[in-house]
Amino acid sequence: MIAALQKIGVPAISDNVSEIEYDGVIDQAAIVEAGRRIRKLQETIEQTQGKAKPLREKLASAREELGAALLDARRAWPASGPSAAGWGKFLATHSINERTARRYMDLAQGKPTTKAAVDLVAQIQKLVDAVLAKGDAVEIDRLTACLNGAIEAIEEQEAS
Repeated sequence: MIAALQKIGVPAISDNVSEIEYDGVIDQAAIVEAGRRIRKLQETIEQTQGKAKPLREKLASAREELGAALLDARRAWPASGPSAAGWGKFLATHSINERTARRYMDLAQGKPTTKAAVDLVAQIQKLVDAVLAKGDAVEIDRLTACLNGAIEAIEEQEAS
């Protein structure tokens, strides 16, 4: 975090915080102590974020694998009828509700997994349909570039 703040022009905090004087401060000692605590916490956050990235990646992988395992298990039951109830019992045995199971299975299939993502996909589909209906090659190229940029941004956000 400290490095990120410095990149955008926030000056580094002096190692000797007591050298910094602030106009209008009632309790200089409290400000010095707060500054030290802030710096320590910023360093802790920065270090923890570095350690958390591999854990987030492992968690994402485990979620996708769980979805794939659920998809494999789901194929053992019919989609409807009296025998389909076995799927719900199977999920209950593993303490997974049906909505959660559906999200994991969607994730494993590369489908959107949140309402916001589903709504966004629907809006994008309407836009794509409108552009394709026009048949304007330039607009199609622009839309493709825009969607590719959005996909890259989402992938970067998920990776961080």
